[in-house]
Amino acid sequence: MPDRPDTLNVRKRVKSGHYEGIQPLIAQGKLVDGGAIFKEHPQEGKDSQFLGSLVVYTGENVGEVRKIIENDIYATSGVWDLEKVQIYPL
Repeated sequence: MPDRPDTLNVRKRVKSGHYEGIQPLIAQGKLVDGGAIFKEHPQEGKDSQFLGSLVVYTGENVGEVRKIIENDIYATSGVWDLEKVQIYPL
């Protein structure tokens, strides 16, 4: 999921809520793996420049996965650019 421009401060503010919100998805086996995508390799002592997130979800169909994404606090707070989300079956 690509981040919208200039949302780093929002991302930082809601990060703990994101981690809290994904715990049930992990426990249910809906969130398999994921993490941030960076513009360049993060350097100690400097703010990372985020491009977005890459996440592997399981679901019955694309609609179920899209709903999971739309309910994430990164989506509801405007960090993720939902118009540019790409969902691929694996």
